[in-house]
Amino acid sequence: STLIKVGENEIVLKRSGSTESRMVIEVGKRNSCYYSSEGCALILDIYGKHIDNRLSLEGGALSLEYDLNMNHAPISQNRIEITVKEV
Repeated sequence: STLIKVGENEIVLKRSGSTESRMVIEVGKRNSCYYSSEGCALILDIYGKHIDNRLSLEGGALSLEYDLNMNHAPISQNRIEITVKEV
């Protein structure tokens, strides 16, 4: 499962289960995270590129972009788009 905590200037993605991690994403900042999966554990660097928080009590949207590096080498560029609405 993934828990997303939206702060004023940061997003925290916390995963639990067979894959565990806690990623802090802040625009213009580099943060390290411990990423653990079945049989392997890594230290990754996360560089926040963009956060657009349009969430409210009625729903809305959250968009974020970040790069992941391992040993100072880029491994992926990521974009997450979340829409929240009543069903």
